[in-house]
Amino acid sequence: MRSMYFTLILVVIFAANIANAGWRDTEWGMTVQEVTDVSESGIYAVQHKNAAYWEIVPKLRSSANFGGFTFFTEFYFDDRDGLMSVRLMPRQTIWCLDMFRYLFKNYTYFGPTEDSYVWHDVSGGNKIQLSRFANCAVTFSSEDNGVTSAAE
Repeated sequence: MRSMYFTLILVVIFAANIANAGWRDTEWGMTVQEVTDVSESGIYAVQHKNAAYWEIVPKLRSSANFGGFTFFTEFYFDDRDGLMSVRLMPRQTIWCLDMFRYLFKNYTYFGPTEDSYVWHDVSGGNKIQLSRFANCAVTFSSEDNGVTSAAE
């Protein structure tokens, strides 16, 4: 009975962590206004007057330091589900191997996919992807965003 009670407590704690998953002070599912309200200064709205209807474009941008590097930070939203992902694009040329090492040291490595390397942020319930083709872009999204490993 005691072990079942302990297991239930762990499940509740884990679920609470997942509910708060997101990029820094943001949480997945927040609206543009909510993200603007909780984010550090320097966040600004992005206008996409010439974007085609099929393009997925960020609605907010800012800058951030992550892993010892400076990035342009792009916030992507779904009209129904709110904040879906945050992409970090390097502001200067960086060695992708340095970012790979940083992620490998600080997160749980999942493996490669067709176009990225994937980690799990176990404590935050996030999926982290390092692009294999786009200048070391790092993308944070919800853990339940449907990534499978190359082995599956």
